[in-house]
Amino acid sequence: MIARDTRRAVRAFVTLMVIAGAASLALTLSVTWHRGLGDLGLLALAMALLALMSVSPVVFEWKGEAGSVNLEEVFFAMLVMTSPPAAVVVAMMFGNVCTHLFNRRTAQQITFNLSLLGLSTASALGVTWLVAGGLPVYPSWRGIAGACAGVVVLYGASAIGVRAIVAVAGGLSLRSLVNRMSVTDLVVVSSSASLGVLTGLASRAQPLSAIFVAPPLAVIAFVLQQHARAVRGRERLDRLLDTAVAASQASSGHEVRDILGDAAGELVNAADARIQLEPPADDELGSRIQSDENTLWLVARPRSGHKVDTAEDTLMLDGIAAIGSAALGSAELLDRVRHQAFHDNLTGLPNRLLFEDRVNQSLRGVDRHSVGVLFVNLDLFKRVNDSLGHSAADGLLQQVAERLLATLGSGDSAARVGGDEFAILLPDAADEPAAMDAAWRINDAMRRPFMVEQQDLVVTASVGVALSPEDGSDYASLLRSANLAMYDAKAAGRDTVRRPPVEVRRSGGMAFESELRHALEHDERWVAYQPQIDLASMRIVGTEALVRWAHPARGQLRPDQFLPLAEELGLLGAIDEWVLATACRQTAVWRAADVQGLRVAVNVSGGLLRSGTLDDIVLTTLLRTGLPTTALEIEVTEEVAATEGEAGLESLVQLREIGVRVAIDDFGTGYSSLSRLRMLPADIVKIDQSFIREIVDSQSAVPLVTSTISMAHGLGLQVVAEGIETTHQLAFLTAKGCNTGQGYLFGQPVPADELRPGRRHWTPPDASLPGS
Repeated sequence: MIARDTRRAVRAFVTLMVIAGAASLALTLSVTWHRGLGDLGLLALAMALLALMSVSPVVFEWKGEAGSVNLEEVFFAMLVMTSPPAAVVVAMMFGNVCTHLFNRRTAQQITFNLSLLGLSTASALGVTWLVAGGLPVYPSWRGIAGACAGVVVLYGASAIGVRAIVAVAGGLSLRSLVNRMSVTDLVVVSSSASLGVLTGLASRAQPLSAIFVAPPLAVIAFVLQQHARAVRGRERLDRLLDTAVAASQASSGHEVRDILGDAAGELVNAADARIQLEPPADDELGSRIQSDENTLWLVARPRSGHKVDTAEDTLMLDGIAAIGSAALGSAELLDRVRHQAFHDNLTGLPNRLLFEDRVNQSLRGVDRHSVGVLFVNLDLFKRVNDSLGHSAADGLLQQVAERLLATLGSGDSAARVGGDEFAILLPDAADEPAAMDAAWRINDAMRRPFMVEQQDLVVTASVGVALSPEDGSDYASLLRSANLAMYDAKAAGRDTVRRPPVEVRRSGGMAFESELRHALEHDERWVAYQPQIDLASMRIVGTEALVRWAHPARGQLRPDQFLPLAEELGLLGAIDEWVLATACRQTAVWRAADVQGLRVAVNVSGGLLRSGTLDDIVLTTLLRTGLPTTALEIEVTEEVAATEGEAGLESLVQLREIGVRVAIDDFGTGYSSLSRLRMLPADIVKIDQSFIREIVDSQSAVPLVTSTISMAHGLGLQVVAEGIETTHQLAFLTAKGCNTGQGYLFGQPVPADELRPGRRHWTPPDASLPGS
């Protein structure tokens, strides 16, 4: 629609110019034709020189549209001093026709240019007549002033007319284009007027002396041509530099492609430029772009009446392509890192962070329908993991993810939120029967056998269903309700679907709070310790303290199964302090038993950090337990570190000043970035285990892991890798310079009496063993 309106506007403008030009020429010739053409020899000489100048005009460009300068104003000034007005019109029109014969132009361009010249010439003759008092002008100061005034009008009217059609065709501001008339225009006008007047004065005495205007005209044309090229070159270089900066700052491959296409369209004067997989056609100019994904071509299609096959255009397009190769590589890496940050690396599903965002978006847009959240947990998954190994378990999870996606309706989405736990978002759940129907479809789909390592596995699922607003009006409450419903499904015998029972919906939070308080008072919680290994020496250098809840009815619960609810109920601070005191006391006992240098890492919640009292609590605990400050590491998750206020960060600064080390946990899964690390008071970066799982052999390409290790070391930080399960992962991380590792390869989290930290050296298992 916009293109059609532009073409209509251009046609209207050209039509107006044709009418104005034809009318002005007709009026001029009708008034002056009776005076004849004067000295025909001088007129023929002027026309021959004009034809010679039209062979190689000086070309300037404005926003991709070309304009030319023939220095025809010289002959205008000469002829108004020697010949009748009709001779001036004939010579000027003849020169313009020659320009079109020697330089390819479209019919519309020829019509417009001839009309514009007719209008400009008639206007210039009129102004000359008014100032000089007659035509041809008398060789006096008044006459010379009239000739010069005519030159200014002729050049100015032509230049403004060309810029006007450029503005109409390109949707640009005429004022901005007129403002670009600069020193070049002044040089053309002044030199044309001066040389034309001198030639006119000489020709009055001897007409053949006009031939001597050719050498200085050639010199002026050559200088102007070189100046035009220099200006165009500088503009191209500036645009190329702007393209390089914009491309380097682009946040996606699509943005880079748009930037390159726009730049190519301007810099090589193309009708359009695009990035494509196919090489350019015969009438197009192309340059190859090397991309990590495939080979691309930057292709420019010429404008009508223009060429894009000059050496300069080729070099310029190659420069844009080189910028694109580097920028696309960075953008594609950024796309992959961004995708990894918001997706589970094993299944490709959204992770908890992206799922939360999608649930919140659905809740903000809810009107008359409910938002449904399903919590899916695989029954007896641990048995598969223990009997067949991690590789088989991972393969099963990938198949589960595919089957979940196959059962979803349009607009629904699935996420992996835990080891064998998945969440489903139903953004347009009409009512409870519709949500329950979706849950039963998932339950039925899971009952079909999975083919894992050449054998059929039957793995059922327990599904909990929560709906807004009755089960919660925000992400946390909906997920908690769905989780409680899932536990109810397991209690009912597994392989079924449940809604939160009425009593759970009304007082489930109170019951859970009561159970948590009871656990805090009656030793139902305990601390497990997982060893941390120095990857250079294979020495056990520390442990991570992990809380467990020995629930009397539900068995051993992991932190992710009760800490989110504990945080909402305000109980997480008490749990944090208890774990900190227990871990410090146990580590002090180990160190006193001649396990010198052993450290312990304790994770603290955002609430405790936000309180601003963390440093006081830690210092008091250390004094009571006798553990040195250098033996303690405080871990905060990436999300907490990136979102807490000044009080929390100041507590971390205070802890570092007394010798306690600070670690950023689960790096890569939250809000922060590698560049933000330099602003955080941290000593250690812990790479989340979801990224470590991507390492399948020593040659794996894991950009986030590699870049995190490199950037962290550049900032003077230590790097800990979580979730190391195979010797391939160990070899890869050791080769990349990772400092410390932990995971099932070294040992599972165990009670303190099973750890034996006095066994300081760790020996790798036989690489030929399954799962190693």
